[in-house]
This record gives sequence, structure tokens and C-alpha cells, in this order.
Amino acid sequence: MLILHSENIVEQYENFKNEINMKEEMKKLVGDVCRISIPTMITLSFSGLYSVIDGMFISHAAGATGLAAINIAWPIPAVITALGLGIGTGGAVLYSHEKGCSNNRYAGEIWKITIGLLVLCAVVITTVLGSTYKEILALLGAKEEVLMQAEQYCFIIICGSIVQVFGAGIIPLMRNISMAIHSMAASVCGMFVNLFANYFLIVHHGMGIRGAAFGTVIAQITVSFLSIGLIVLTAKKRGVKAEKYYLTKNDICRTIKKIFMTAVPVFGMSIAPTIVLMITNWQCLVYGGEVVVAAYAVISYVVFPVQALLQGIGDGIQPLMSFYFGAKDRYKILAIKKIAIIMILLTEIIFFFGTWLLRKQIAMLFHVTGQSLPVFMEGYGISIFSFFFYGFHKFNISYQNACMNVKKAMFLSYGETLIVAPLLLFGLPKLMGRIGIWVSLPVTGIVMLLIYAKGWKRNEM
Repeated sequence: MLILHSENIVEQYENFKNEINMKEEMKKLVGDVCRISIPTMITLSFSGLYSVIDGMFISHAAGATGLAAINIAWPIPAVITALGLGIGTGGAVLYSHEKGCSNNRYAGEIWKITIGLLVLCAVVITTVLGSTYKEILALLGAKEEVLMQAEQYCFIIICGSIVQVFGAGIIPLMRNISMAIHSMAASVCGMFVNLFANYFLIVHHGMGIRGAAFGTVIAQITVSFLSIGLIVLTAKKRGVKAEKYYLTKNDICRTIKKIFMTAVPVFGMSIAPTIVLMITNWQCLVYGGEVVVAAYAVISYVVFPVQALLQGIGDGIQPLMSFYFGAKDRYKILAIKKIAIIMILLTEIIFFFGTWLLRKQIAMLFHVTGQSLPVFMEGYGISIFSFFFYGFHKFNISYQNACMNVKKAMFLSYGETLIVAPLLLFGLPKLMGRIGIWVSLPVTGIVMLLIYAKGWKRNEM
């Protein structure tokens, strides 16, 4: 009896110790998630503020025509940014995965190859868009004065696309080498540079939409050079060593292929709002003309930065998820997922009610008056309901990508971008008129969550 009693005490003690260890481990995971996710959320939301700042100044300097021009032209700079973000995140996911597998030297080579790809792709996209942007703008629906202003904006943006691709791509790479706060600092500095540049060029020098374009390029130059400087300055502190690791041409080609494959879902996720923007602009022109386009431009200046912030939670946990997936630690992956879901829900609730309460002040800030005001209020009140679905949908894509389920991530990303969103944007307005344009945004999120729940949720790790 004494032996059995002693065994029970030992077993109870071990269970108690395990429970304490699990609580301590969970606290550490919460700290790790917050340490990376919060700076990432701030980084992406500040990146999303570039268009808000441009729109705020342009709305006062060039009115509804300028707003319509910058909104119709936006897919071009968005593609440039999405390319950089996709390649940077693709390399970052592979980097963390290999670190989790303890392949540290190969992980370092992935980092270097990704930097090279960013520069190469920046040159290619500059060449392609530089020779086609006028035709693209015409296809996007720009005409007369709107077309002229959109061309002025895009010419400057394309000339500076090298720094924009690099600036967008270096941020996720910094997150994955434990520099999330540094990447946030670079992005915040870039946003303030954009703000001051716009004020100086648009207000003081009357450069209009060209001033907004120059402000964006100058801001991205700031982000790029500041990021490089921070990486170099902190290299010794992070214990970075220049170790030689020989890769054959086949190894390099395989690595590039992996980076691009992992980048594809991220590119789709980043470009999805732009596809929605482009089709919505077309529908706004059909169901109300420039007045509705201008109202939607202001709605997008609120909705897209909040969506970027929600996406930041999924992007923020990616380094941890990729690392623990490489280390085959199922418990920590599931724990991180639970923490992220709670963060997403709280963020969605806060920003839904916050943006709703500030709707009148937002209309005043962007100088929304006259016929545009009732249209703005109508669309704004419906569009912000998308917050409740967008965060979870984008998290599902980041989660699948971090766990190297690239095909599933691609299906979720491009299923939304190329199938669900376009079908709803073209179909619902035929049934509901202009209201259908606004309703399509939250309904798209609902449909994508249903697809995910039916398709793969039960088969996850």
C-alpha cells in the first residue's frame, strides 16, 4: 500500500509539473506571437496608409477627378508591391522552415538568393510596365482628364518600382531574422516621409497627383535604405557569420523554384484587394459614374488598411509556424493557431465599431460632400462588415503557406481573386443594383470561409 501511495504521489507530482510547464510554455508562445504579430500588424497597416495619405491630399488638391484617377491607377503600384511582398515572403517562409530543420547554412543561402530575386524581378517589372502602362490604364476604364492624371501618376511610380519591390520584399525577410520591430520602424519612418513629402510637393508646390507619386517613391527609398542599414548594424548582435555554403546550379534552381512556388499564394493574397478594387471601379462606373468611384475610393482608404492590419496577424505568426513546422512540433503549431484566432477576433470587433463611430469624421477628412456623401455612407456601412470574415480567411492562407501546403494556399488565394470575388461583383449588382457592389465584399469573405470549413478544416494538423 505504501509503495502504491508513493507511486500515486510521484504521478500526481509529474502531472502537476507538466501542467506548470505547459502553462509556462503557453505564456512564452503568447509572448512570441505578440512580439512578432503586433509589429507586423503595425507594419502592414502603415504600409496601407500610403494610399490613404495620397487620397487625403489629392481629394483636396484635385477633387473627385484626382481621386478617381488615383483609384483607377492603383492596380499598377499594387502589382509592384505585391511582387516584392510575394518573393520576400516566399523566401522568408523557406528560411524559417530550414532553420526549424536545423539547416542553418542553407537557410542563409535562401536569404541571399531571395535578395537577388527581388532585384532581378524589380528590373523586369519596370521594363514590362514601363512599356504597357498606358494601355493598361485604358483597359481599367480611365478616360479623358482621369486618364491623363492616372498616366502622370503611374509613370513616376513605375520609374521608382525597383525600390518599391525591394522595400516591400525586405520587410518579411527582416521579420524572419528576428527583426520584426526593426521592420516596423522602417515602415513607420517611410509612412511619415510619405506624409511630409506629400504635404511639401502637393500643398506647397502644387504638383497634384505627380506629387503623390513622388512621395510614394521617396518613402520607399527611405524604407529600403533604412532596412539595409538596420540589417548591417545589427548583424554582429544577431551572431551572423559569413559562412561559405556551396550550392550547385541545380540547388540554386530548385531553391528559386521553391521561393516562387511559396510566393505565388502570397502574391495572390496581396493582389486580391486590387482585383476587387479594379472590378468594383468598373461596376461603380456602370452604376453611378465618377461620383460612385470617388465614394468607393474613400471607402477603400479605410477598408484596405484595416484589412492589411488583419492580414498582419497571419503574416506575423508565419515565422513561428514555419519554424515549428520544420521542427515537426505539432503542439506549438496548434497553440499558435489558437492564439492568432483570438487576436483576429478581438481586432475585428475593435476596428468594426471604431470605424463605424468615425464614419462622419472620415467623410469630412476626405472632403466627401454633395452627391458623393450619401453614396459613401451607404457603401461604408455595408463594406466594414467584411472585417469579420477577412481576417480569418487571410489567416487560413498564411497558415497553409507556413505549413508548406502551397496548393491549398494557392486555391484559397486565387479562388477568391479569380472566381468568387469577380462572380459576386458582377452578379450581385444585377440583382440588387448599386447595393450589390457593397454587399459583395462581406459575402466574398463568408463564401471563402465556408469553402475552407467544408474542404480542409477537419484534415489539418
